[in-house]
Amino acid sequence: MTLKRFVQSLELYFLHGKRRRQFMNRLFMGCGQNVSYFPRMLPLYPELIRFHNNIVVGSNVSFITHDAIHLVLPTDSPGGGISIWKKQGV
Repeated sequence: MTLKRFVQSLELYFLHGKRRRQFMNRLFMGCGQNVSYFPRMLPLYPELIRFHNNIVVGSNVSFITHDAIHLVLPTDSPGGGISIWKKQGV
């Protein structure tokens, strides 16, 4: 764990109320109205997670963020680069 993640985990643990909500807005991609976040561990990439309105996240919940876009979109170069020429559906 890096020092930055350790400090963020401590802030998440000790902040409550309005200050915790402001911290979550800064930490995550976004946070809507009426969001309750009870886990004390941060996900690996919190900037990839957005919470919309009326969300309750329980204390035993884990977020596993990963990137598997290379399995969804076609690659047309030997190096594995992705070129998108038309709208892709998932």
